[in-house]
Amino acid sequence: KSKNEHAIFFVITDNYSFAAANMIMSLYKHSPKLMQNMDIIIYHTGISEKNVQLLNQLHKNILYMQVTYPESWRSLVEHPRNALWGSIIIAKLFGFFLIQNYQKVLMLDVDMLITGDISELFEIDEAMAWRRVVIWKATELFKSILKNENDFASGPNGGLILFTDKLKKYGIVPEDIPSAFERVRDLAIEGSKRIDGGNDERLFSW
Repeated sequence: KSKNEHAIFFVITDNYSFAAANMIMSLYKHSPKLMQNMDIIIYHTGISEKNVQLLNQLHKNILYMQVTYPESWRSLVEHPRNALWGSIIIAKLFGFFLIQNYQKVLMLDVDMLITGDISELFEIDEAMAWRRVVIWKATELFKSILKNENDFASGPNGGLILFTDKLKKYGIVPEDIPSAFERVRDLAIEGSKRIDGGNDERLFSW
């Protein structure tokens, strides 16, 4: 177990190693104190030794994790809705399990730009937090399974998700993911002509 209480994780292919490097440099530029006691976890589908060496020059506490999914996740991983982003986005769900080793874990897409100090994110005292998505409405998507007329659902932008150890009380384990996907897989907003949430975003919202 790491001595650090917090971690930031990315999900990349080798081609995005440069973007991960840019993200790390931006984090040091804008949040230098935060990064002093921070683990970085890189989930990847294969990363060259050269890129590992380059990334290791930017931060001393980087853990590299090969993306592998449980067999029970096959229908989720191979679902056609993933085609737009690639099935690698499903690895973002690993944040639910990283909180077994950390107090707070922040998932960041590496194609974003950090332009200010993000330390405040690690002061949030909720089980989860995200930037609310605006392109699709989670309440409309979940309308058929919300219990009450005035119930509200929040949908995330999948590029920034904060997980905290307050999630532990729910006891989320990998075996919960397939059944959750069954609930959200076929939901649709009536009349919508777009993709209403990636599979990762639907599961986070659920």
